[in-house]
Amino acid sequence: MTGSEPVRGVLACDGAHVQCHECGDWYRSLTTHIRLAHGMSDDEYRYEWDLPAATRLASDDVRNTARANAMQRVDRAGPLAVPRFLPGTYVEGGAVAAEYDDRARRLWTERLQAAGWASWEAAVDWAVEHDKTWSDIAARLGITHQQARTVGMAHGVVLPPLWQRMVVVARDHVDRYGTLLNTTGRLSAWLSRTRHESKTKRLPRRAVAALDRLDPDWRLDREARRGAMRRRKVANGHQVSSFRTFDAQVRAAGFEGAAGLLRHGIVEHLGPSELGDLVGVRGDSLLKRMTVGNPENPFDATEELCSSVFGMLDDDGSRVQCHECGLWFGVLYRHLTWHTGDDGGPLSAEAYRKRHGLPADLPLRSDGAPETLSGQWDAHLQEAGFASWEDALAAMAQDHLGLSELGERLGVRGDALPAVLAREAPGDPWAATEPFRVSRFGHLEDDGERSQCHECGLWYRRVGSHVSAHSGDDGEPLTFDEYRARPRGRAGAAARRE
Repeated sequence: MTGSEPVRGVLACDGAHVQCHECGDWYRSLTTHIRLAHGMSDDEYRYEWDLPAATRLASDDVRNTARANAMQRVDRAGPLAVPRFLPGTYVEGGAVAAEYDDRARRLWTERLQAAGWASWEAAVDWAVEHDKTWSDIAARLGITHQQARTVGMAHGVVLPPLWQRMVVVARDHVDRYGTLLNTTGRLSAWLSRTRHESKTKRLPRRAVAALDRLDPDWRLDREARRGAMRRRKVANGHQVSSFRTFDAQVRAAGFEGAAGLLRHGIVEHLGPSELGDLVGVRGDSLLKRMTVGNPENPFDATEELCSSVFGMLDDDGSRVQCHECGLWFGVLYRHLTWHTGDDGGPLSAEAYRKRHGLPADLPLRSDGAPETLSGQWDAHLQEAGFASWEDALAAMAQDHLGLSELGERLGVRGDALPAVLAREAPGDPWAATEPFRVSRFGHLEDDGERSQCHECGLWYRRVGSHVSAHSGDDGEPLTFDEYRARPRGRAGAAARRE
């Protein structure tokens, strides 16, 4: 036996063994091996590898032994046996054969209709749509795999092996996303099975080779794939799926994808909040939903619409246009952190001015915007039904809600509110929640769904994830261990000051 690669159309044989095209291993006979290891019949194997129909899938030794045994049985049969060699003849079918053909077509049509198909073409279309094989068609028809394939091919239909169809799907995914690390749905499920089958040699080597050519990282296990995604900076499968859901929402709203929605915002001088309302998503998450998991950069398709150019910040009297995304804002400072600077971190105002050739002292706000954000926040609070920040925080504490819910009512991200409160609310903004605090030193109040933070009096499903919004004694974000150890709440703060 040699280590040479099998050749299509040729069954390699060294006299005692033949080589399997699927896995490359050598066997005395392939009939049992290909059925158990690869789920194929002899005829399927010959068809798959372009072998002549008369090719015996066994070594010369096996065939010679079988021939010798057969000849011995003929010799023992005696003079009454059928002559060893008879001339072959071919008889025309005639009227009787035509009658049987018509009857066969009628019976197959009835059987197909009973299974829910109008024809063999419909059966194959079903198999392609649902990632099925001839075996699945045969099971619904109540016949053998080989019968289904033989009769189907006689009717002119061809069903490629499942792995060939899925490789086409994988190729389309790589063309779109550049990798097989972030697959979703049926392709992800098939690759998961394929990783196992490739280790047990049940998968044809051609399938493994085709996937290796597309992306060698498809073989990695789950943890290794996560690491590869971080290194290659590609979106994961969940993010890809989330973008597809968002894209469907955008198209249902009448826009041509993310770029079409962005184009509308640029032309109509809108910001993320207004665009989010049009497609039913939160404005503070719109740009993330628009870009993360998107194989295309929507900003590239709208670059020609931007009127803010190098050295000039366009102002329509109430809003200015961001050079990066083209959307419009009264004040740019907070929005810029969503974009990425040259160092890979959030884009700062200084880096933004330098990148786009703006004067170092140019205010990144519209001439019509107030000098401070207080007026804007007062309008947000009144629109949400609150008279002040204190009123809003007290209402959240009374209703057993947290910053995320307050952010939703104000139309902003909840994790941005601590910084806003520190800037906009005078004194201690959390004092307003004092009448509603039931968490005390040594006790964390739990209402069955949420727990109350000792520091701010608001309620969260996971206080441990929230405590970093508060500051520790060193001025750094509070850790959960520090939260457990420190005196709690306003009384604790007073004790610390003493």
